[in-house]
Amino acid sequence: MVGSIDRLLIDLRSNAAAAALKIEEWEVAIEVASSVIEKEPNHVKALYRRAKAREANGARAGARIDLHALLKADPRNVAGRKFLADLDALDKDRPASEVIPEIIPEVIPIPEAMEVEQPEVLV
Repeated sequence: MVGSIDRLLIDLRSNAAAAALKIEEWEVAIEVASSVIEKEPNHVKALYRRAKAREANGARAGARIDLHALLKADPRNVAGRKFLADLDALDKDRPASEVIPEIIPEVIPIPEAMEVEQPEVLV
């Protein structure tokens, strides 16, 4: 169970994520919302705020992951459903060859130790 001080910190961090969104500080919003989600994985507002920041920061696949988690926690959430529908509309005409490479690194992060340098091509 979350204590009263923890509850206050969660609420303050959630509000800080909202403030970061307002001033378009996407990385800050993502970091602060993530700290809320670590403590409370089904925090609907933090999931929504992180989804908004991720999408604005170019991580549309990450935004989708957050929105699916949000809708699992609150299936009737109107804002979450609308945002997911908006993302679907944006991706509707994009070929899978563009969408899949965006999704894979966000769903399955590759540790730095496993990354392979591309060989130099001599011409």
